[in-house]
Amino acid sequence: MKKIISLFMIAAATVGVSAADAVSTNAPAAAPEAVKEEAPFPLTVAATLDLYSAYIWHGMVVNDEPVIQPYAGLTYSFGDYGAVTADAWFNFDTTGNNGQRHVGGINEIDYTLSYAVTLGDFSLGAGHIWYTFPSVSSADYYPSTREIFVSAAYNNDIVVPFVKAFYDYARADGAYVNLGLRKEMTFDKITAGAELSLNGASHPFTEYWYGDGAESQYWFTDAQALIYAKYAITDNFFVGARLGWVSTVDNELKGVYHEDNLLWGGINLGVSL
Repeated sequence: MKKIISLFMIAAATVGVSAADAVSTNAPAAAPEAVKEEAPFPLTVAATLDLYSAYIWHGMVVNDEPVIQPYAGLTYSFGDYGAVTADAWFNFDTTGNNGQRHVGGINEIDYTLSYAVTLGDFSLGAGHIWYTFPSVSSADYYPSTREIFVSAAYNNDIVVPFVKAFYDYARADGAYVNLGLRKEMTFDKITAGAELSLNGASHPFTEYWYGDGAESQYWFTDAQALIYAKYAITDNFFVGARLGWVSTVDNELKGVYHEDNLLWGGINLGVSL
């Protein structure tokens, strides 16, 4: 499952999302976190195709085998008043690792409606995510759910602290929060960055997603690190790569998902018009 209270650590790329959005590794590698200034036209269409060795969602290794994750989004800019984005994100498991009967089909589609604005040195955002599972045919899968989220980042030349909080009001009735730091640099056509975060969740969230009796002893659930790079082939096309690490930090939550510590990575292809 895709597109995260905890303590503060470090930093990842917007997709071009992210989250998803930072350590929201489900977040596509290409949805804009902030709108370009002086966009020649207020409407922007973006699409990405991410090929990853695993699927991480809110610190959980949902699948530790290869996945394909397309993304498509539409953003309308109001200039200094921010921008609204409507997008769809898809997950395609390339193996039967998760036990579904229909390997080779889309098994998750998430729809997000969000608003982002920059006020001085701060980037602020809020939105709603609808999680759906169109080809689910196994009792092992959870039913559809919904989340609202808010985010904030302090932009500066040294390192960008950020927070992003999700609240699942449909099933878990609990919150998951990213707190971290991000650093990004641009060299001609290459953009590179890194992110590190320590994340956490409320007890209702961990009890629902990790199973009955699997409440976290603390608010901390997982730690994540990410490095990434993106090369602009043209003004509209890019190719990129990501390498990430995720670790379950609370012993009470270990052993539920495929891996408690995992190094994962993959490539991104994207276009924006």
